[in-house]
Amino acid sequence: MPLSYRALAGTFCAIAGLVVIFAMGAEVRVRDLDLILPAGCGAFLGGAVAAGFFGRLGAEGCAFAVIGAVLATALGAAVGGIVSGIWQGPTLIGAVYGPVMVGWAIVSLPGVAVAWVLSMTAVHVAMYIATQGRAMSA
Repeated sequence: MPLSYRALAGTFCAIAGLVVIFAMGAEVRVRDLDLILPAGCGAFLGGAVAAGFFGRLGAEGCAFAVIGAVLATALGAAVGGIVSGIWQGPTLIGAVYGPVMVGWAIVSLPGVAVAWVLSMTAVHVAMYIATQGRAMSA
C-alpha cells in the first residue's frame, strides 16, 4: 500500500479523532492542548495503520470499515493516552486508559457516539472517493 494512501487515511482519521475529542468535551484552550494534540497524533497513526480497511466497496467494504474504525480508534486512543499522560504522567497504563475512556464515551454519550459514527463513515467515504473505488490490498 502506498505511503501516500496511509498518510491520507491518517489525516482523515486525525480529523475524525479531533471531532470525537471535541464531542467528548475538550475545548480549544491551553489547558486541553495536552490532551488534544496527542489525540490528534494518535488518531493519525491509528488511521495510517488501519488505512487498508477504508474505502472498499459493498457490504464487505462496510464490514472492513467498521473493523478499521475500531482499530484506528483503539490505537489512536492508546497512543494519545500514553503521550498525554492522562494517567499520572506518560506511562504504558495510558495505553489501556485511553481506549477505555474513549470507548466508554462512545458507549455512554449519544452525542459522542453520533460524532464517532459519522466521522468514521466520512473517513470511509473519503477514502473511497480518494481512490475512486479502486481495490486496495490490506
